[in-house]
Amino acid sequence: MSPTKPRRGKPKKLSRRAMATRRSPLPRGVAPVLRPFSNLIRIIQIQDGVPDKGSLHLRRNSAVFQPDRVQWVNLDGRGRTVVFKDDHWPFVECSQRICVPAHGSSQVFTVYFSATLGGYQYTVLPPEPQGPGGGPEVVVDP
Repeated sequence: MSPTKPRRGKPKKLSRRAMATRRSPLPRGVAPVLRPFSNLIRIIQIQDGVPDKGSLHLRRNSAVFQPDRVQWVNLDGRGRTVVFKDDHWPFVECSQRICVPAHGSSQVFTVYFSATLGGYQYTVLPPEPQGPGGGPEVVVDP
């Protein structure tokens, strides 16, 4: 082997002493930042064509938190479709009608980090008689 070429093969393993003296990237006493919303999935249950939550607050992405995710679960014996009004769509996935099979659940939807703050109203089809008040909505918070 010539002296100008680097040696090929596996890198050297560190000895136990060298591993023990290697510094941590964080100073002592500082814990790593946890991302508490990374695996959070909010569930909206549909029973008799009516969602259980009038409005659901979801957080979008920021420097510390991952965006919230939401899933619809149908407790009826009849399939339902969730449609957002005025073609406003707050999720990363392509705009679509959300089909929720009977006694099943929809796919998981993730809040888009550039979604406009505020409420996104939706309806559940086929419609069932509803009481007074506005329809259900998903509210995007910072």
